[in-house]
Amino acid sequence: MKEIILIIEEHSPIVIAVIICTLIGFTPYLVTFILGGIFTIQLNRIIKPILKYPRPIIPTEYENDKIEEYGMPSGHAQTIGFSLGFIYFMKISPYFFIFFNFIGIFTMYLRYKSKKHSIAQLFVGYILGIITGIFFYCITKMYLSSR
Repeated sequence: MKEIILIIEEHSPIVIAVIICTLIGFTPYLVTFILGGIFTIQLNRIIKPILKYPRPIIPTEYENDKIEEYGMPSGHAQTIGFSLGFIYFMKISPYFFIFFNFIGIFTMYLRYKSKKHSIAQLFVGYILGIITGIFFYCITKMYLSSR
């Protein structure tokens, strides 16, 4: 059971993104979702070394990796927030949206419980992700409306 929880904790942002890509299908939104996902991951890699906000406990596997040594903002929470912010405006089943929220909240709880992030790091990552997701969705919507 512990192994399953660790898999969920580490890989749920990827699972959510793959399911969303499947739901979106081959549309301009898919391209923007993928580009926005790459953008939000890179934004996280830029922000962490600037803020230098340490994790609650630095796991030994991060000791030689200065980017991963820092926890603000949480990359997992940011990626989940991006996905949820993006699909909020799309016409998908509310059941999928509730499911994604549940997985996202559970993942953030696990990141907090394992002391990989503080509540502030999770909150900032989640909000930054939501803002980025809404931004990329709106850009696509404006582009398609102007055609």
